Amino acid sequence: MLHRIEELEAIMEQHTGRLIRLAYYYVKDLQSAEDIVQEVFIKFYDNWQRYEERGELKAYLSRLVI
Repeated sequence: MLHRIEELEAIMEQHTGRLIRLAYYYVKDLQSAEDIVQEVFIKFYDNWQRYEERGELKAYLSRLVI
């Protein structure tokens, strides 16, 4: 479990800034953009087992934000 949390933290550190900018592009509100990204990471964490590394994680997370 700890390894999984550390891996998620690394993913969040790598992608959060870009995902917030993407969400902000759509909602034009920083707080809402941050909330959206937080929900995306919660959804990603809850469905981690079903995620298949077929494509890029960057694209997958971007689709969740949009």
